[in-house]
Amino acid sequence: MTRRRAASAGLALAVLLLGGASVPASGAAPTARKLYAYQAGCGPEAPPGRLLERVRDYMVGCSGEGVPLPAAGIPFREVTRTPVSYTSEPGRRPVRLDRTRPVTGRVAAESWYHVVADVGVGQVTWDLVLWGLPLVGRPVELGRTTVSATVLPGQEQATAAFRIPLDARASRAFRQVRLDVVQRGANVGMTARRLADQTWLVLPLRAR
Repeated sequence: MTRRRAASAGLALAVLLLGGASVPASGAAPTARKLYAYQAGCGPEAPPGRLLERVRDYMVGCSGEGVPLPAAGIPFREVTRTPVSYTSEPGRRPVRLDRTRPVTGRVAAESWYHVVADVGVGQVTWDLVLWGLPLVGRPVELGRTTVSATVLPGQEQATAAFRIPLDARASRAFRQVRLDVVQRGANVGMTARRLADQTWLVLPLRAR
């Protein structure tokens, strides 16, 4: 085998082992960062929600602020439109998003009544807005979407996957990101806003 053929064979083998994935000229592959939503309590005195890299034990979710909990079996519509905000921890390096890939994730709701009986029926809808918090200046809206889930009788949890495409506004460097979540919908019992181990997002990061 000639030297040129040997080099070509070696390159083909390397591509095969890498699964055909292309590697940037810098040698660094694109990365991602998975963050879990966590909120320690309810009401105006509760600390802000956080986006954490590790799952923590979740606190019981919140229903509509100032709205009494409904009796089991009575349809309930959450009336508040105040978003619950989850903000990532500031890191040593700025967040540099890869806007050629979308932000993906999942949101979840939990029945208030699952301790007594798995009560759930109706519709749950989440309005999601992703923000970038720059090193200086005001927050930048990076994208938004709305997703829904149908709750079946006896269902304890409802989840929905989401996808937020990024545009040129995501090209800046950010010190943190924030996800605003409004949960609404006509349903029975599904008024908890989130589960820390079931509500998460994946940030596509630029190769360094």
